[in-house]
Amino acid sequence: MVDSYAYFPPNFGHSLTCDASATLAVFEHWYGSLDNHITDLIVGSTDKQPLLETPGEVFELRKLLPTSLAYDFNVHIMDFQPGEFLNVKGETKKTKKRGDCKPSPCP
Repeated sequence: MVDSYAYFPPNFGHSLTCDASATLAVFEHWYGSLDNHITDLIVGSTDKQPLLETPGEVFELRKLLPTSLAYDFNVHIMDFQPGEFLNVKGETKKTKKRGDCKPSPCP
């Protein structure tokens, strides 16, 4: 299915098979669990996720994972019209060399 996505909970045994050519993007993330907060298997279509309000932005935004405490990160889809792009506002960051970082990680 085009525009499909899946979230596999920690320690969820799984395999993927495909009968035709496909593109797959995998995002791996170390999971920081909380007591009494359990994540579930999620399989869905990005097109079926509701659009979130983004006043003043040039993109449409869809959130793919629930916003509960069980999920310690999120994945968003940003759809742009042809010719539009993400305009990052604020201070320009200087490039840091490896070893220049102090207690916080390099951007």
